[in-house]
Amino acid sequence: MSTRPLVDTAGAAEHLGTTARHVRDLKARGKLPFVPLGRLVRFDLDELDRLRHELLVREAPEVERIAAAVASVVDNAPALTADQVAMLQAAGLRAKGQAA
Repeated sequence: MSTRPLVDTAGAAEHLGTTARHVRDLKARGKLPFVPLGRLVRFDLDELDRLRHELLVREAPEVERIAAAVASVVDNAPALTADQVAMLQAAGLRAKGQAA
């Protein structure tokens, strides 16, 4: 859990830019994690940020989602070997980060 303060339903709604009713609905459907404090319900701001990001990514146009997925694969790929770089150069291509 984060060191940021927990917020109530109204605070969660304000943070997400929605209504308290929508927050209660998301909680009831199990879409919004919460922290029970006796009869009180509080929300972790980091979890709210994660949810917002997840919803924004899901709603992005298909082309943008595919581009983001490809970029993630490329960014997390292992470094090319010298042989692979040579093959790219022979084909008239260049490795990522290599001068043109």
